[in-house]
Amino acid sequence: MKPDDRAAGDLACVHFNSDPEFEPMLQAARTLATALAAKPTAAASAAARLRGLGVAELMPLWQEEGQAAHHLFLLARALVPAGVDVVWSGLADAPRALLGTALPEGIVALPDSAAQVHHAWWPLADEPLPAHVLWPSASGRGLHGLPVAPTECTRPIGMPQGRLLRWSADVLDPATAPTVADLPRGAWTAFVQAQSALLLGLIDGLAQQLVVEAFAYARQRVSAGKPIAQHQAVALRLADLALTQQTLSLVLQCAVLPVAPGEASAAPAANPSLVAESSMRIARDSLQVAAAHGYVDGLLFKRGYALSRLLVSAWSALCRSRAPAQPAGATTSPVADLAEALS
Repeated sequence: MKPDDRAAGDLACVHFNSDPEFEPMLQAARTLATALAAKPTAAASAAARLRGLGVAELMPLWQEEGQAAHHLFLLARALVPAGVDVVWSGLADAPRALLGTALPEGIVALPDSAAQVHHAWWPLADEPLPAHVLWPSASGRGLHGLPVAPTECTRPIGMPQGRLLRWSADVLDPATAPTVADLPRGAWTAFVQAQSALLLGLIDGLAQQLVVEAFAYARQRVSAGKPIAQHQAVALRLADLALTQQTLSLVLQCAVLPVAPGEASAAPAANPSLVAESSMRIARDSLQVAAAHGYVDGLLFKRGYALSRLLVSAWSALCRSRAPAQPAGATTSPVADLAEALS
């Protein structure tokens, strides 16, 4: 088919660039990430510096423009060099800002598709766990709250970088818990979308960082008198690694494309199986570029693999909270059990 024969809609381009008015903030985030990466800082202090960017204060305005998820995705991706757990903690208040300004203290827990389990994430080990938990009402128009001790309902995810917190339905029972805040219409959906964008930005940024480090290592490491990047087996692995990363990045960007105010998003949701498989493949192959030659300690690859598992587990659990409600006792799809399989 000739280009002239196609419908106008078929020729429309998808622009992944950010809003020009947003570029100064994005550049400031890149500068801060570079500074934090160059001079190691305590995680809690580094997270506080990220909060100083004022992202949480701007989120309601960005949401009115249909740009909140997209901007948060770009910021999270750009800030990854500062540390995934630092960025996760430093930007955690941004999605919460979409729930309103009169929220009580506490961590917001998300229900799974059957509302039998609620979960939340705690990325920094040196920050105290919350004393209160908030969770949405069945209608999504209010938040319940209880002072539930985290030690009674937490389960370590298996890596020191973070914890996946879980509460059963009998602990967070809306029948016995007061409503502590009313939510504006659409606020809960916006919150979940922003949480998803934050995690997807971290997944994308970490994948990019791992690929860059793998190429740099392959050019530097010498074997048989030449850099290993010049060995055919390694070169093919690097090429496949770059292709997988670029494909994953496009898929994730499509999932958070901005929408015009008042319009529903036409972007396809990121497929959990594809995101999980591609992310872990990038982490594994990057690790093998170094591990095949016996050097992993002290490099990004070993920790990057653990962080990839953590992020994919957290985002997969989030996908369960986005699924349509099911009757109590109903089973979820295999994709809904992905977090359990990975953690």
